Amino acid sequence: MKFSLPSFALWRSGALAAFTRFPWNILCGAIGAACLITLIHTEHNEWLEGQCVRLAMAAAIGMPLFFSVRIVRERIPKFTPWPIEIVGLFVLAGWFFAQPASPLRLPGIIWIQWLLLLAALHCVAAVSAHFSRTESLSFWQFNRRLFVRFCLATLYTVVLTGGLELAMLSADKLFQLKLGKEYGDLFFLMVGLFHPTFFLTGVPRDFAALDVESDYPRGLKAFTQFALAPLVAVYTAILYAYAIKIIIIRSWPHGWVALPVLLLSGIGILAFLLLSPLRSRPEEKWARWFTYRNRGGTLDICVGDCVYSAPTSRYSVDSIKSRDHCGVVRFWAVERRRDFKN
Repeated sequence: MKFSLPSFALWRSGALAAFTRFPWNILCGAIGAACLITLIHTEHNEWLEGQCVRLAMAAAIGMPLFFSVRIVRERIPKFTPWPIEIVGLFVLAGWFFAQPASPLRLPGIIWIQWLLLLAALHCVAAVSAHFSRTESLSFWQFNRRLFVRFCLATLYTVVLTGGLELAMLSADKLFQLKLGKEYGDLFFLMVGLFHPTFFLTGVPRDFAALDVESDYPRGLKAFTQFALAPLVAVYTAILYAYAIKIIIIRSWPHGWVALPVLLLSGIGILAFLLLSPLRSRPEEKWARWFTYRNRGGTLDICVGDCVYSAPTSRYSVDSIKSRDHCGVVRFWAVERRRDFKN
């Protein structure tokens, strides 16, 4: 079998196609990288540091935001002729000016809100191609492609960044270049420019073909079966054991219970989505058993959520996040419909 590596022309055409299709995402990556590079080279300038942090946070939000808007524009014909990305630009500008001038000196709640907003926008990006569609298989294949492409982009970025950093270190030691902050410059350039460009190059274009694609990667099956499923079992056992402890000693749980609750709900939903196409295959009985137990066995999450948020003195950020997340899980667990997108 003949094996050939991608040529430089192919890489260049892919990067150009990504920039043409997702220019705002590439711009956000470049702005974020430039802000972080400026930040590590800035000293004793609080105003500039604050602006760089705010702009980098806005750029991170812009990545899933502009991705979702672009996919919606491609999927909904009435939006196709219009540059609706401008709406996202105004939303991003409004968020930027609403933030304090010096986020680094503010309480951690600002960062928690930012992370929650990022998580919500990534969820929107996952369903952006199917706001007005009902093809469940296409929905799964689209997100499977994004997931695999993101992992591949991360692998390439880690390997290339590590190799280039070691090359810089070798040159530094051999030629006494006295490099310091340049290592950080390279890291942010790779994360801000190479990673998103490589990822966006592989975003599917032919959405109709996804609905008839039935292949399931064996690597993804092994990842779900031997990594995610055991993690679900471990966190389930921890929560049940902790619930028994609460009943025995009659003492309210402390704040750490929110962590396994959130991890279990997140990992459980991810495992359910990844295994959803296997439920219809007769030879994959374990997948049907696991998804059934995963849907019906969310009592552990509900128990952990209820015992954590019962005392009125425990309405903290972790409590709110836990209850909100578990509200979604409760709805997902009792929903009778088989379409996992709903």
